[in-house]
Order: sequence, then C-alpha cells, then structure tokens
Amino acid sequence: MIKGINILDANASTLNMSQFWTLKSPLSYSSLYKEQRKALWSDDQRQGIGRFYIKKSPVINILAWTIHHGAPEHEGMSPFNKCPIFRNCNITNDKSLLDNTEYLLFHVSNINSQILPPYQKPNQKWIMHTKEPPTRWYFKKVLLVKDHINFTMSYWTGSDIFVPYGWVIHNETKHLDPSHQIPKSIFETRTGVVAWLVSHCDTPSEREDYVAELAEYIQVDIYGKCGKPCPRKKECLEMIGNKYKFYIAFENSDCEGYITEKVWRNAFKYKLVPIVKGTQATFSKYLPPKSFIHVDEFSTIKDLAYHLEFLNTNSDEYMKYLEWTMYFDVKTYNKCLFFCNICRLCNYYEGRTHTTNLEYWTNVTSHCSLSESYYDKNESPKDS
Repeated sequence: MIKGINILDANASTLNMSQFWTLKSPLSYSSLYKEQRKALWSDDQRQGIGRFYIKKSPVINILAWTIHHGAPEHEGMSPFNKCPIFRNCNITNDKSLLDNTEYLLFHVSNINSQILPPYQKPNQKWIMHTKEPPTRWYFKKVLLVKDHINFTMSYWTGSDIFVPYGWVIHNETKHLDPSHQIPKSIFETRTGVVAWLVSHCDTPSEREDYVAELAEYIQVDIYGKCGKPCPRKKECLEMIGNKYKFYIAFENSDCEGYITEKVWRNAFKYKLVPIVKGTQATFSKYLPPKSFIHVDEFSTIKDLAYHLEFLNTNSDEYMKYLEWTMYFDVKTYNKCLFFCNICRLCNYYEGRTHTTNLEYWTNVTSHCSLSESYYDKNESPKDS
C-alpha cells in the first residue's frame, strides 16, 4: 500500500514551487552576495566588471593546515581566478607561514592530533571543512580544536559556508525546447530494473540490510566494492544509466541536509529515478516533486518492490518520474565553488570576530538518526 506520492503536474504553470527549495547558486545563499558586497569597501577599492565587483586589495592569506583527501591543497591565487566577486585570496600549505596567515583551513578527516598548530594568534580565524556527516568516527577529532573553530564549511545549510553536493534551478523555458523532451525510447532501452553502485558495505544507516531484503522481492544488481566488479566509476555510471530505470541512492548516514552525489550525479545526471531512504522532509525540501521514490511512502519493503515492478512495466507511469527534468537544471559541487565561498567569507569577516555553533558536528544525535548498532559499527581506529 502506497502511503502517498507528491505529483508533479506536467503543466509548468501549475507546478507548486513552494513544495521544495531551489537555489540559484550557493554563492547567493547569503545576503552578503547581493546587499552587503558593495558595503565591504569604498569606491576606490573596487573594480567593476559587468554587474560584479572584484576586490583589488589587500591579499588575504589562507593556510591549509591539513591535506585534503590524501593530497595537499591547491596553492596560490589561481584557485580564485574564476570567482565572480572576490579574487584577492592566496592559499598556501606552508606551515611556517602560520604567523602571517589570517585564516587556517582544516579538513576534518585529516586533522592530526600530533600536528596541531601550537597556538591561535589573536584575530586569526580557523575554518573547519567537511563533506561528510558527523556520524563518521573521525569527527571525534573536532573536539581537539573545537574551542578554536570560528567557521564551519559543509553541505549543511546551517554551516557558516554552505557548499552543497548539488542543487536545482528552475528553468521556465526549458520545456519549450524540443531537445529537452524525454524520449519514450528511454523506457524501452532500460531493460534492467534496480541498480546500486556502492563502496561502503557496513554503514550507520544500515542501508545494506534494507537492500538485502528488497532483493528478496525484486532484482537488484549491486556494483562496486560491495557487489559485481565494474569499470571505472564514470564508465560504470554510464552503463547503469543506459541499462537501468531505478538507482538506489541510500546515504551512509541519515543526517539533516545530507544528500550527496548519489542523487545529484549518479541518478539525476543520467535521468535515473533515485530510491532514497532517510528523513523524508530533507528530500522533499531539496528535490523536485515526483523526482524520487522515498521508501517511507510504503508500508513494507515488499510494497516498494511491487511498486517498482508496476513502474517497470508501465511506461506512462514511469515517465512521470522524469517530467521534472524538463523544468529544472541540475548543478553539482565543484572545486571553484569551494574556493569562491571561502574567499567570500574571508573578505566579509576581515577584521571582524566570529564564533560558530559546533553542536551539529559534536552532538551526533542532534541532527542524525542512528540505529541501535551505530556505536558498535562506529568504533574508531587509533587517532593519527
């Protein structure tokens, strides 16, 4: 039995935009981007380029204290060259410049208890960055620096610097362009039903247990480290996009606002219908109506399987889940967005003080739903 499904009307004029949250750009999420940018400096300090203002000086220095996913951060001013407003930042990995740096950047997963800054000089601000939820064991490292962190940067809208994995932009004329019409052949050529590309096989959300039970009622093809070998990720996703109708986009953790590339890139980019699990309000807030299937819409896993089988054999009903693509554009995270948001914040808070609330990151139960076995699965290795 289906509990209820949001309906996306094919008529653009009747689309209820209030049902979910859209974003022109994460750079515009703060009022700073529009109203406050001109007030940051006087007329002789800014240079107009079209409708943007590029700050000319002085240079703001940022020290990346930790590595990022196993590699040093990009250095110099070139990472900021494509930023729409603030390009006056310089980033370095040289720890000897600690005393000459206004901002320090820490990537949570690489915080090392043995190599922390010996002090935080007055007026120096520390930025904590992460793309992962606070359920990961290494967030215990945040306690090492929690009294020094001035800003947070993450996928969560409550962060000081908001950098989402993806977002949608309403395109009012897209449905009028014949090239954006959905070919009916997409239903016929996708002979597979449900696919899942996954590398973490034992997670706080226990998604693997749900998929195992779902597979008892419908064919679920699993690829990656937890299933069948697959080519490189891009080729694997292209194969899945050409062959399957549905994509399991279960996150490793159920935390507020945590919607990753599993939806934005793996599913939406290839016009797959994502099956999602977690706090339903999060998905309803950020994803277009009738663009996804939430497991909570069904009383049992068996009911979900029956619904997927029904859609697999009914092209008209299946195609309704793709109609939203004619009215919205999907944007995804990129490194330029990362650097531009940092430089924007550094300009705004230059010479100002700021403190941040770390409850979301240090109190995992405040924004995340945890299974009873979470703490057994979340034993941390020795801090390094």
